[in-house]
Amino acid sequence: MDPRPEIVDDEISLYDIYEFLRDGWKTLVGMSVLGVVAGLVLSFVLPVKFEASGSIEPARVAGEPVEEVDQLAEKMRSPTYYDRQTLEVCELLDKLNPAAQLAKDLSPSVGRQSAFVAVKFQSSSPDLAKQCLQAVIEDVKRNQEELARSSRESVRDQIRVATQQLERATQLRDQELALNAERLTVAKDKLATAQRFINEFEKRALNFDFKNDQFSASSLLVTTLQSKQNEAKDLQIQIDSLQMKVQAKITSVDVDVFESEEKLVELRESLEPPATRDAQFATPIYASDTKVSPKRALITVIALFLGGFVGLMLLIARRAYRGIKAREVQTQ
Repeated sequence: MDPRPEIVDDEISLYDIYEFLRDGWKTLVGMSVLGVVAGLVLSFVLPVKFEASGSIEPARVAGEPVEEVDQLAEKMRSPTYYDRQTLEVCELLDKLNPAAQLAKDLSPSVGRQSAFVAVKFQSSSPDLAKQCLQAVIEDVKRNQEELARSSRESVRDQIRVATQQLERATQLRDQELALNAERLTVAKDKLATAQRFINEFEKRALNFDFKNDQFSASSLLVTTLQSKQNEAKDLQIQIDSLQMKVQAKITSVDVDVFESEEKLVELRESLEPPATRDAQFATPIYASDTKVSPKRALITVIALFLGGFVGLMLLIARRAYRGIKAREVQTQ
C-alpha cells in the first residue's frame, strides 16, 4: 500500500460551475423571487414619509447675530434643547427617547462659510413636517431670548451714553450762542461809542487852528482819530462775523452735536427690524408633495440581491452537505 496521502484536487472548473448552477437554478430563482416579493410587501408596509427642510438664521441685535451658527447647530444636537410641546407637534412622544430622536432626525448642519443652520424633518405628511420645523424655530427663539435681551441692553446702554453726550454738546452750543449774542451787543455798543467820538472829533477839527508850537498836540489828536477809526473797522468786522453766527446759529461744537445726533439715530434704528429680530428661516420652509420614503424600487432591488445571495448560500451549504455525505460513504 502506498503510504503517501491521497492528493485531492480542489480546483473548480467551468464545468463544475455549470453543474452547480444547473442543479440549483431553481433555488436561486425561487429565493430571488421570494426576495422580490418580500421587498415589495415591505415597501408597501413601511409608512410613507414626506420631508420638510429649511435654513435657520440666528437672532440678530443691531445687525449682529447673538450667537454663531456653529454654536447654534451644536446646541440643536442636544436633546435638552427642545420643549415637550415641540415633541408633541413632531409626533415623537411615543418614541423611547423623543428628544434624542428629534435631534437626530433634524440633523442640524452648517455648510462651509454658511450663515445658516440647515435642518430637515420627515413626517407622514408635508404639513406635519412643516409644523414640526415651525415648532423647532420657536424653541430656537426661546433659547436665544436671554442672549438677545443681553445684547439689546448693551445697545440701550450705548444709547444712554450717546444721549448724555448729545445733551452736553447741545448745552455747550446754546451757551456759545448766548455768548455770541452778548458779544454782538457789546461790540455794537463799542462801535456806536467809537462812531460818536469820530463824528464829534471831525466836527471840532474844522475849528482847530494848530500853530507850530502846537504840532505835537495836533499829531496826538490825529493819531487818536486814526486809532478810533481802526477800532471802528475792527468792531464792524467783528460785528459782521458775530451777526452771521447768531443768525445762522453757528458754533464751534456744531460738529459734535451733529455726530452725537447721527450716532443716536443709528443706535435707535439698530434696535428696529431688520437690524434686530428673532431667529427665523432664511427662506420659507420647503416641503415637497413627493414622498421621500419608502423608496420601493430601491427596496425591491436590494431584496432581489439579498434573495439571490441567500439562495446561493443555500446551494453552497447543500453541496457541502452532499460532499460530506459522499466522503462518509467512501470511508465506510
